[in-house]
Amino acid sequence: MELARRLVAAFHMKDQYESVVKAFVGDRPQVDCARETDVNSGDCTLVNEVRKTIRSVKNSWAAEQLEHQSEGYARVYAEVFTEQELADQVAFFESRTGQAVLEKTPLLLSRTKGVLASGAKISNAELTSRVCAKITKRTECLKYMAATLRGSEP
Repeated sequence: MELARRLVAAFHMKDQYESVVKAFVGDRPQVDCARETDVNSGDCTLVNEVRKTIRSVKNSWAAEQLEHQSEGYARVYAEVFTEQELADQVAFFESRTGQAVLEKTPLLLSRTKGVLASGAKISNAELTSRVCAKITKRTECLKYMAATLRGSEP
């Protein structure tokens, strides 16, 4: 289990999770209480104290969740991988190269999403050509495909 924990730690999940938490918790400035007089009877101190406390509670909750999730990931890795596989992964991801892979993965994903999208859809013409090439009654197939696919891209 210790190797699985080291592997999860090498992934820097805390750093990634903190950006999610920041979006969840938010960082709202002090409030213009005049707009909320019907809710708080004009007591800006109370509104600001409540909002500050909400942020604090959310931050504490997020820290607890990070610990819980990290342990959960480690448990799953320990179940899926052998000790040797975990040791090999830890050695790689704790290395400079492994850390570079982790650091640059978001950049790679953002730059390669267009590659995946460009090849993810087959045109009706290409589909028809490939399907009818495998059908013995090619002419009937072409007519059927034309009627079936008219106006729609699968």
